Amino acid sequence: RAELARALAGLRSPPQTCVAIDRDGSILYRTTGTGVGRRLDAMTPVGALAGEWGGLEPPETRPRRIYPATDGPTQFVATANERIWVDGFHHTWSADDRKDRIRRLLASREDFAREDMERIQRDTASRFRVMLLKWVADRTRNPNSNLLSSLARWEGDSHSNTRAFTHATMMENDLEELLLLRVRDQFLAKDDHDAKYESYMRRAWLVAVLEAPDDAGFLPFGLTASEVAQHLLQRAEARDKTLSPLHPEENRWRAQHPFVGRIPILGWLFEVEEPPQYGCADCIAAERPLFGPSMRIVWDMRKPWASTWVFPVGQSGHVASAHFKDFQRRWVDGSPVAVFPREGEGFAFPGRVR
Repeated sequence: RAELARALAGLRSPPQTCVAIDRDGSILYRTTGTGVGRRLDAMTPVGALAGEWGGLEPPETRPRRIYPATDGPTQFVATANERIWVDGFHHTWSADDRKDRIRRLLASREDFAREDMERIQRDTASRFRVMLLKWVADRTRNPNSNLLSSLARWEGDSHSNTRAFTHATMMENDLEELLLLRVRDQFLAKDDHDAKYESYMRRAWLVAVLEAPDDAGFLPFGLTASEVAQHLLQRAEARDKTLSPLHPEENRWRAQHPFVGRIPILGWLFEVEEPPQYGCADCIAAERPLFGPSMRIVWDMRKPWASTWVFPVGQSGHVASAHFKDFQRRWVDGSPVAVFPREGEGFAFPGRVR
């Protein structure tokens, strides 16, 4: 453990989360690498030069934890690239949807097999979408709405109810549009009303508005929570019969080689399938049309030869190779392959008794 800690302390790359376990079952959880020190905390707008870098922070400033092995319940650490600490620069929000879902699944039992871990990697439950639909259901009084009853019962999985997943996604867009129109009317000239809104913090302020007590989140927009909920439900009911495309179709894989569609005659040789995808950016299966997980691997510590892996497209980048897109269907179907074709192949097992 000490040797690993020293090796991680020597990394001078940008911060990366590292999780390791030793032979005794203790878990090491830390962030490696260096960070940037700022001269101000950025809580108020300042000039560019006033907020310039103050140099690089050493790895010692990064969080590190050790969870000693115990004889009690099985320990685990869940992590999914979420922010794991708040520094003096006040990075105070980062979605933990994926990590929270992983944590809940791992806490649900103790007897996971390799196949169970493979299913977790493909999980498509969305915490925020469930939250939004429940928020609407709790603030509208429509006892005869079959759509509302159906949406309120949904548990968040894209595979189980793609219509509910799609409705929740479109409701989020409706909510954002409703609130932003109020902002535009107040602050922008009429000619600027078509201005696009792009922000990585989009989900953050929507969560803040929805979680505010009573009507506090909507009063600055001249609205009440019940008015907003009724508006979102009415929009959903109006498009329910013609709802299309559903999420998996809208989320189809579209990452093609740059030659596809650009190089005459030969470009099609580089083309791969564009299958529908059930995941989303805040699901464990973080599937998007142009990006997502780059590999799935489940390593069996007791039987390494039984470990499995799969890539999104193929094992080779050479179009003439039989492996150029040989894994794509396996990736979509959730059928990974063995890392080693036969037991023990490519492995040296010190002290293992055959």
